Amino acid sequence: MTAERKTGAKMAEAHGSVSYRKEPKRTEDDIMEISYRKLWYRLIERKMKKRTLMEKAGISQHQVSRMAHNMDVSTKVLRAVCVALDCDIGDIIEVVRPEKNYCDGD
Repeated sequence: MTAERKTGAKMAEAHGSVSYRKEPKRTEDDIMEISYRKLWYRLIERKMKKRTLMEKAGISQHQVSRMAHNMDVSTKVLRAVCVALDCDIGDIIEVVRPEKNYCDGD
């Protein structure tokens, strides 16, 4: 081969070696998400407003907003919420696996 560069499959073909596939890149759909649904149910059961939770836990409105949108917050925030509600972390969050949409081909 002249000055052009051999890459991947061409090199493997030229040297008779085996080419290995790279792991597929993970997408947003493959990543498990956190749901704070249990937290909001707990607040409803206790007839507690988000503002009251913020005051008792010492967390900001921004952190409550992130939880309302199922976004990540620090473990420090989660611990403060658990202390304020006298509960365990599993009582306020859950891990949600993404649903796969499969085609049956029919």
